[in-house]
Amino acid sequence: MLDDLVGTGPITGEDLKTLVARSAASGPACAIALSNRLPSGAVVIIDRAHARVIHSALRGDSLKVYPWKHGDVPLDHPLLTLKPGDTMTRKTHWSDEWKRRQDFYVSAVATEKRVYAVFSTSDLWGVDKLHGGQASPEKSAAPRLGKLCRCGFAGTAVGWPCDTCRHQFCPRFGDCDCQRRDDVQGTCNSCFCKAPDLEDGLCSGCR
Repeated sequence: MLDDLVGTGPITGEDLKTLVARSAASGPACAIALSNRLPSGAVVIIDRAHARVIHSALRGDSLKVYPWKHGDVPLDHPLLTLKPGDTMTRKTHWSDEWKRRQDFYVSAVATEKRVYAVFSTSDLWGVDKLHGGQASPEKSAAPRLGKLCRCGFAGTAVGWPCDTCRHQFCPRFGDCDCQRRDDVQGTCNSCFCKAPDLEDGLCSGCR
């Protein structure tokens, strides 16, 4: 699906919105999958009503200030000016609560409830006519760890871990241990709890 959607071109905010709409995967899983095709930056989903980052999949070692989950969008950020249906491709920035700032190139699209955005430290979309670039920022603190996954992947995983299980996401499929656990569980028809041992739609506690 990613090959059909993105092709050989750089990923965009529109690609993220389309992938979330077409696939059965969650928004965070889509962001992680697309981030694997990003040299350095972040794939971000923003809640427009609260101007807050819902999920951010980081990529690369050149990030010092970046959008992160549960973080507020800076008050002066141009993403806050987008209306449903608007798109934006431009050079902008991200700043944190300590007033640190880093420049990014951003491709974004807004819907009624969300902003889907791709942040890149390099000019993937030809925003700068002269392609002058920028000074290399400081190295990211994102962990780079060896990972042996149940899917058979064995290699290096780069990025921040899942907030729930604290394990890194699989570079091959973009999921973590708690997402796999949820995938094999069903919902009990009586208590509506998640359980792996359903029989006739009932968990062991309700049978």
